Amino acid sequence: MKRLAKAFVAVIFSISMLGFVPAGAAWATNAAVNAGTVPSGAMGLTLNAIAYGNGHWVALGPSGAGYASTDGRTWVEQGDITFEAHDVTYGNGKFVAVGEGSYGVSTDNGQTWTVGNFPSGWYSDVIYAAGQFMATEDDDCNGQFAYSTTGSNWTIVDTDNSACWADLAYGNGTVVIVGDNKLDYSNDLGHTWHTAGQNIIQDDFTTVAFGDGKFIALGWNSSGNSTEIATSTNGNTWNLPATNAVLNISVFRSLEYANGEWLATSWQATKNIEVAKSADGVTWVGFGGAGYDYNQECLRKWCLGDGW
Repeated sequence: MKRLAKAFVAVIFSISMLGFVPAGAAWATNAAVNAGTVPSGAMGLTLNAIAYGNGHWVALGPSGAGYASTDGRTWVEQGDITFEAHDVTYGNGKFVAVGEGSYGVSTDNGQTWTVGNFPSGWYSDVIYAAGQFMATEDDDCNGQFAYSTTGSNWTIVDTDNSACWADLAYGNGTVVIVGDNKLDYSNDLGHTWHTAGQNIIQDDFTTVAFGDGKFIALGWNSSGNSTEIATSTNGNTWNLPATNAVLNISVFRSLEYANGEWLATSWQATKNIEVAKSADGVTWVGFGGAGYDYNQECLRKWCLGDGW
C-alpha cells in the first residue's frame, strides 16, 4: 500500500507548556503556533515540521515557508526553504530538514538554508542520534533509509524494497524503523538492516519511540478499531502486551517518552481520545482535545501540559 504524504495538522500551544525546553532537545513535529503570535502573513497557516535547538525553534510550512522563535510564543518569518519539508531536527550545531526529494541544512538557526537533492524518494522523518542524522522514505514505498554525519552528504541504504516506512527511533545502540506490516532494526546506525525475529502485527505500525530502556511501537489493524502495542528491549524480539481499551478508541500516529511518561497522539479527530499517556506503556489514560487532528507528534512532550 502506498502511503500518502502526511496531512498538515494543528497543535495549539498552551502557555503553561512553554516552560520546559531542555538544552539540546531535538524534537520534530507538525504544528501551528498559537493564534495571535504568528506573523500576520501566516495567520491560519498550519506547519509541517518544527524542531528546537541552540535556543531557537524553527518551523517549516507549506511551500517551504520558514518561521523562527526563541520562546515558542512570538514568531518571525524567516529562512524560507525551496522545497516542501516534511520533518526537521536539530543536531551537531545545525537544523536539518527532509521532504519531497530534497534535504536542507541551516547553521544559522533557520535564517538561511543550503538545499540538496536525494537520489530518489520523499523523506518524511528525520532524527539526530549517536552523532548522525537518519531519515526514512515512505511515499514511494521503496524501503529506503538515509544517514549522514553532516546533513549534506547522505548514504542511501535499501532496507526492504517494498516497505512504506512510517517512523524511526534510536536507543541502546539500535535503530528501529516501522511501517506497513514491517519492522526492521539495525545495530550499526543504519548501515545494515534486519527484519524483526517474529511477526507481531497484522497490519500497520504507525509510530515507534524509545524510553525507559525499551522500544514501544503502536499499530492498528485493517478495521481501524484496535491499536496494537509492541515492546522490545533490543529491536529484534518483541512482545505484545494486552490490548488497551483506551488506545482502541483512536488510531495513533505519534509516540514519545518524556519526564517518565509515554505520550501518544491520534491522527483521527473524529475519535474521542486524541492524546493518551502512560507510565509503563501498557496502561493508558486518555484525554479528549479541542477537536484538533494530531497527525504526527503533537509537539511531543509538551502535550502533557495543563488542559489535558
